[in-house]
Amino acid sequence: AVSFVLQVAVPLTWVEQQTKGLLLFFGMLTPVTLLISSIAGLLLSKKAFEPVSTMIEKARSISVLSLNERIPVPSVHDEIRRLAITFNSLLDRIQSGFLTQERFVSDASHQLRTPLAILRGELDLLKQKTPSPDEFQAFIESSTQELEHLSRMVEDLLLLARVDTGASSLTLSPVRLDEVAMDAVSRLRKFAQNHGVGVKFNLNFEHGEPDYEVMGDSDLLQSLLQSLVENAIQHAPQVEVSVSSEADWIWARVRDNGPGIAPEHHFKLFERFYRIEGSKRSGTGLGLAIAKRIAEAHQGLLILESEPGSGSLFSFGMKRVPAAELG
Repeated sequence: AVSFVLQVAVPLTWVEQQTKGLLLFFGMLTPVTLLISSIAGLLLSKKAFEPVSTMIEKARSISVLSLNERIPVPSVHDEIRRLAITFNSLLDRIQSGFLTQERFVSDASHQLRTPLAILRGELDLLKQKTPSPDEFQAFIESSTQELEHLSRMVEDLLLLARVDTGASSLTLSPVRLDEVAMDAVSRLRKFAQNHGVGVKFNLNFEHGEPDYEVMGDSDLLQSLLQSLVENAIQHAPQVEVSVSSEADWIWARVRDNGPGIAPEHHFKLFERFYRIEGSKRSGTGLGLAIAKRIAEAHQGLLILESEPGSGSLFSFGMKRVPAAELG
């Protein structure tokens, strides 16, 4: 048998030319593609973050003097819009706090200025002439009253400043609300007698001896209840203080048989330095405002129920919370 070997030769020139062409094409196309992609990405990112840049510039321009300005809110409903709305909500709360603080400082300065002006005027009168014994005694009594008012005002302002810092300023410990209420009544017993007011204290024992223990700041709770009782004594001939346990809440109530309060004054009564027109009530005008802030700091409730001619009822409630949960 005869064997044959067939050899076929094909030139690779065409394949090599095509390969070189492809290499050249991709070598030129890749940088151009990357360049175009980079430029497009920069333009798109700039467009996408334009609302954020606007928000940043606006936020930088807002100061204490321009708290009424707000961050522009994008029309597109996305996370940036939510961020702008949240930031504007924060500015609303900050502005409200600043306005409240400015009003408080203005009112406090006015309240402090009045007794100081009275003292200065009386001292000027004393310097102009030699007072008689009766005049000197009257000056001493007047000055003592003004100094007591100033002292009470300063104490209330310091207490209010402490409460305004929130729950972080509280010294929490187990406290029996009935004992705090009894202590407040006991401290104001002489004050009530001087005003000819009878004060009665009641405890609710319908379902056996209840547990009146709460977690709170004893000194601040004492100030709260003392403010409520003192306020009632100044407006009514008879005051009743009671403590009761209802479900998970413990309530301390101060009821009086005074002239009552019109509904339009209910909310404003807890504002600082607010006084009902024509009221002859003494004090600094901060008692109920402090009581309200103390209740809020303890996550409690302070409720006023009153109608003209039917007396007033102030109810302070705290939810019974285990000590372990309050930490």
